[in-house]
Amino acid sequence: MRKIRQVLRLHHDFHLSSRKIAQSIGISRDAVRDYLTRAAAADLPWPLPLGMDDAGLENRLFPVAPVLPFSRKPEPDWAASRYVWSASITT
Repeated sequence: MRKIRQVLRLHHDFHLSSRKIAQSIGISRDAVRDYLTRAAAADLPWPLPLGMDDAGLENRLFPVAPVLPFSRKPEPDWAASRYVWSASITT
């Protein structure tokens, strides 16, 4: 389980640095910075809205990327290319 809510609480309520937050929770400083950056990008207010649970918070910070359909490049016209390559072109 991610500790996003704790990171946000320590940052906004106690104004702790990312190093202090990382030490107190037991996660890396990069994870703390990532959570704070994502929260700022998602315009999350503090305190969080009353109805927002941990799953909603995680969905807001880590949106699922849309799955794009796989598209193949068109196959070359091998018959035409054989004709072009078999013609002797000399200069």
